[in-house]
Amino acid sequence: MSGIVIKGIADFISYVDGRSAKAIAAVDAGVVQIAGEIQREAVLSINKQSQGKEVKRGKRRHTVSKEGEAPNTDTGRLVGSIAIRHKKGTKEAMVFSDLDYAAYLEFALDRPWLEPAVNLKKPFLQTAIADAMAKAFR
Repeated sequence: MSGIVIKGIADFISYVDGRSAKAIAAVDAGVVQIAGEIQREAVLSINKQSQGKEVKRGKRRHTVSKEGEAPNTDTGRLVGSIAIRHKKGTKEAMVFSDLDYAAYLEFALDRPWLEPAVNLKKPFLQTAIADAMAKAFR
């Protein structure tokens, strides 16, 4: 009977496992960083207050943004509802609003606030992950 004897396999597996945990944490860090940037960009776009038709809402006046532009803030509820959900080790993060009208504004009324923020920050995801990896493995 012939074969190959490999010594130190337990040490090797331990070494790789230690590195994979660092790699997963680094990817998580990059993903969460970009999710935070998307959240900030969405908030900024809503708070920007673009020009549009002025309407009366109760005792207040509100400027309705033009189609294709982010909605203008009114009560601040939408801005305050934009959150990030991330579970450690998943390498995923979700930027969202749980308000019923958030998706309605984005899609039905063509007042996009999330998709433009994603499109603006998504190109930086690979760099954020690479930077986090470099930091983790110094």
